[in-house]
Amino acid sequence: MRTLYRHPAVPALGGFLALAAALGVGRFVYTPILPYMVAGLGISKSEAGLIASANFIGYLLGALAAAGGRVPGARRSWLLGALAVSALSTGAMALATSLGPFLALRFVGGAASALVMVFASVLVLDRLSAMGRCEWAAMLYAGVGGGSRLTAGARLSYCLGRPRSARRQPGGLHHRKSGNHHRRRSDEDAEETRRGRDPQAGTDPT
Repeated sequence: MRTLYRHPAVPALGGFLALAAALGVGRFVYTPILPYMVAGLGISKSEAGLIASANFIGYLLGALAAAGGRVPGARRSWLLGALAVSALSTGAMALATSLGPFLALRFVGGAASALVMVFASVLVLDRLSAMGRCEWAAMLYAGVGGGSRLTAGARLSYCLGRPRSARRQPGGLHHRKSGNHHRRRSDEDAEETRRGRDPQAGTDPT
């Protein structure tokens, strides 16, 4: 067991999973679920942009704080705490229904993902450097792409599990467009009737 712990794959895999969870899922999960948030919650494009911006600001401030040495305590403790906060803020998005909570959750999630990025990188790279196996660093940063693939795969599975007619637009936008078409057609028929014509036959009934 001690020999296995000394293998460079162990810290590299730990960093991979940390970045996959906090960045690949915690940060980039917003992109694939955004169309469903817009359709299901009535969020406008401007509000969606604000939510994304809150995440970017949180990430920037978190990265500056971690890189500038402004966080006291052990780096490992900050890494584990940031992972927990990232998971909680991401899961809590399922409970939010208005702009304010979304802004707060994405801001906190952005800051947490930045802390994970910085501290996971420092801890894993220090460990690999001490082992003389820095080539394993590639596995660490592959976690971002691995987590992103996971979120994209989850969205694809959700889409494939829906009825074919519901896949065209998230949240039934296709049905709303179809409804608008029928309403326009009804208005045209009413106008033809007002002018004394049969809307079905297209001829004057007299």
